[in-house]
Amino acid sequence: MNDIFKMIAALFLTTAAAGFIIAFSHASTAQLLSAQTMRQEQAAVEQLFAKGGAIVAVKGKPPLPPRYWIAKKGAVTCGYAFLMETSGYVGPIKTVVGVDTGGSILGMAILSQNEAPGRGARMEERILKRPLWNGFFIGNNNVRPWFTEQFKGIRVKRPLSIAIGTPEWPWLPEMAKKELVDKNTISGISGATVTSRAVVKGIEKTVAPYLAAVRGANR
Repeated sequence: MNDIFKMIAALFLTTAAAGFIIAFSHASTAQLLSAQTMRQEQAAVEQLFAKGGAIVAVKGKPPLPPRYWIAKKGAVTCGYAFLMETSGYVGPIKTVVGVDTGGSILGMAILSQNEAPGRGARMEERILKRPLWNGFFIGNNNVRPWFTEQFKGIRVKRPLSIAIGTPEWPWLPEMAKKELVDKNTISGISGATVTSRAVVKGIEKTVAPYLAAVRGANR
């Protein structure tokens, strides 16, 4: 009988120890992933603003964003950056969007997306002005995705629209690009209307309200 109790006790202790190790490993992995994600987000935000200023990460409470960034040059606030997650055709699209204090987009960076290859995933496609050399530089981080680059100058406080029946952004003449920005309009990804609309709706439903809340809190 004592042997049975000893076996049960040994089994209990082994199971408890294994459970503790698994829980500890899971918590440690979660912390590492969280720290890695925050570093990725910080690096993306730094690319959205001109060098020479300070970027401060802030935690907020509703109606403020849970987390956002303030870009400053000296004592002057230059802009803000907000995390945006919207539902694409396949799954969530997570981006970070930088805006100036007036609400014009300074830049946008894609943090993660799972859209269909050759369609929505082209939101990360990099194209140089000289297509002949594109194959040599497609992996160059200095060449930013054309889809997000075209949002520079778009005003988040105005309705956004997607141009219908026009070539994609890289193939438009500079005058046509300027006209689209003036109209607060972007060129969608061919064959990925849902993805393009998801990003536009995300800006209208997330970035615009966040900017209004942050500006109101800092008056």
